[in-house]
Amino acid sequence: MPYAPYIPGSTCPYIVTEIALKAQFVVRIATAVFALLITFGPIAAQRIPSPEEHFGFVMGTDKELARWDEILEYITRVADVSDRIVVDTAGPTTNGHPFVSVTISSPANLARLDEIRAASRRIAEGRITRAEAEEIASRTPATAFINHNIHSTEIGSSQTSVQLVYELASGTDAVIQGILDNVVTVLIPSANPDGQVLVTDWYRKNVNTEYERARMPWLYHHYAGHDNNRDFFQANLIETRYWMELVYHETFPQLYLDQHQMGRSGPRMFVPPYPDPMNPDVHPLQWQQLRFIGGGMAADLQAAGKQGVVTGSMYRIWGQEGALTGRYHNIVALLTETASARIASPDTVELAALERGAAPGRGLGEYGFQVAFVDPWMGGEWTLGDIVDYQTIAAMSFLEQSAKFSEHYVMGRWEMASQTIAKGSAEGPGAYVIPIDQTDPLAAAEMIDKLILQGVEVHLATEAFDAVPQTDVWDTPDDGTLTLTFGDGGPMQGATATLRRPVLLMVVAQHGDTAGSRRHAAPRLHQAAVGVGDLQRSGVAA
Repeated sequence: MPYAPYIPGSTCPYIVTEIALKAQFVVRIATAVFALLITFGPIAAQRIPSPEEHFGFVMGTDKELARWDEILEYITRVADVSDRIVVDTAGPTTNGHPFVSVTISSPANLARLDEIRAASRRIAEGRITRAEAEEIASRTPATAFINHNIHSTEIGSSQTSVQLVYELASGTDAVIQGILDNVVTVLIPSANPDGQVLVTDWYRKNVNTEYERARMPWLYHHYAGHDNNRDFFQANLIETRYWMELVYHETFPQLYLDQHQMGRSGPRMFVPPYPDPMNPDVHPLQWQQLRFIGGGMAADLQAAGKQGVVTGSMYRIWGQEGALTGRYHNIVALLTETASARIASPDTVELAALERGAAPGRGLGEYGFQVAFVDPWMGGEWTLGDIVDYQTIAAMSFLEQSAKFSEHYVMGRWEMASQTIAKGSAEGPGAYVIPIDQTDPLAAAEMIDKLILQGVEVHLATEAFDAVPQTDVWDTPDDGTLTLTFGDGGPMQGATATLRRPVLLMVVAQHGDTAGSRRHAAPRLHQAAVGVGDLQRSGVAA
């Protein structure tokens, strides 16, 4: 039967009913399509699960720890629904766990991540002009690297890393948006996943028993234990090597933060600046930038009502054995140290213990109000939740300052690098040479590989030559030209190699397979920002 127009008050109910059924059917189709759009819509529109929803507890909850595999499961889950996060696996750790880095930024920055890293490398090398550096700084976000949980009994920062991932992936306020737009954050959730697993398993086994506070009776790194953070001049551990590849050959950060824990007594958290003595070989601009960022962190902790923050005391940073070695590459490198709990169990700390923790030798002299310690914590219960809170505030302050002054820090690394090149060219030394005739050439080759890994430039000589040192450095004429003459008795006798604008660091190794290292047959040149000058050749390639 043909349809007739519906007339209000009509006595044709079957027509109305059929039209109504069709309309209802269309509504149902539209509802179904809308539901599909919600389910399969853009990644950015999907909801980020909170740590509490995933783990069943808030990060820092008493007697609860997220294990490494569970942390990776959560981060992967977040990355699957967020366009702000990229997760990379460097490889297996000593005991076979994944060593992971998490890169967090705006979708626009992640889309041009290779370009940002290439630009950051040019800044780090310091060989471009000021105009070129300023142009890069005007369009390139800062790169900020945050390292967590290198010491595995300092378990809090592995939990903090989860909270940071969530806040940066889900946050919508102006501070988070500024960080995403102006910073590429590279986060290591645990620099020692093997130890994180060992400590978590040991704690879970003993929690709520009489052995809850018992120390784990084996090393939390298979080879090094607590001294895994003393490996940054040797690079013997695979985890150290992953870190060095990330920092010196892939990401080229301008800023670095390492979150640690200290003993139970004394202040609740240390933030830079560091106390004297400081190493004069570190560029002075870095010390000033470090004071600025550390001051901001202390202020933000104070504004959040966090007592017991100490600055300019306790932790002296001089050598180059630990993970703060980036300061020798003009990376502004900050350390935080937060007071420990009993792994994940609460700890009650008396004032007398705090006073012992501030004894001479720890920098304060006495536990009380002073310029380095303006709001002392006077004792009470201290928990894993406190550790996570303090570390999260410090890390977010670090990132917020990196965002607000990103151009300043990008230019700062160039300033330090270019000035160091100029100083090396003017003052020397001309070069450091590793001779061919080594008693153990394989050991020499291994050392050179480690120097390359640590961001040191290595130039490879294709012919042998003699160099005579004078008073520990080569004697160069006033015009800055250094001539090396080959010794007697060889096929290159009398040939010379001339270096003009002497290099600050040139490591010369035996060529090709004679040295026993494949890198020397096809040498890799990496940034050192320490002033490798132009090579002028006369009679031999150098």
